[in-house]
Amino acid sequence: LHWEIYIRYIMTDSPRFVPIVLGAPFPSEEGVLDSEATIAGLYGKNVLLQSRVSGLEREIAELKCSLKSSQKLAQEDGLTGLYNQRAFDGHLDRWIEESVHTGNPLSLAFFDINDFKRYNDCYGHEGGDEVIKSVASYVRNRVAHRGVVSRLHGDEFALVLPGFYEDAAARYCDRLRQGISTLAIPYDGQIILVTTTFGVK
Repeated sequence: LHWEIYIRYIMTDSPRFVPIVLGAPFPSEEGVLDSEATIAGLYGKNVLLQSRVSGLEREIAELKCSLKSSQKLAQEDGLTGLYNQRAFDGHLDRWIEESVHTGNPLSLAFFDINDFKRYNDCYGHEGGDEVIKSVASYVRNRVAHRGVVSRLHGDEFALVLPGFYEDAAARYCDRLRQGISTLAIPYDGQIILVTTTFGVK
């Protein structure tokens, strides 16, 4: 029995043509086989197989997306969207190692909201959360591409400033402190004013 080989290309969901190999027997001395039916059967099986492969590819892509989202959530503070303490601790050694390797300066600052308990007492925990979110948003927008800000816990934050010597970082943080003191945070028909304290090393 001899076989004739056909190569056809079919379209899949991905942007490429997938070759499929179809085989059909030549007529033998014992009789003539229905080669067209054989080709149609093999073609149908290949199409079904490609459909299943495409489905698996979609599932894998969805799993990768879900994993990436989970990894992001594991490093993100739920209230502010900043790095959380776990992420900060995990990245700190790398930031220090890069500074040592490149010889570029690196400064680290910590800051908190002065007398934060008073905001919770006066405005409730929702008002306190609004204060934390407003301060975090202000610092994140001002730091932008110059550094990384993280919320450690409660009203305490950390700020990593690559490329800053300590004296330059102190001046920069003082400008941030002054800017925060000008914030007028609206909450429940009232305006909340806030101050902070920074420490640099």
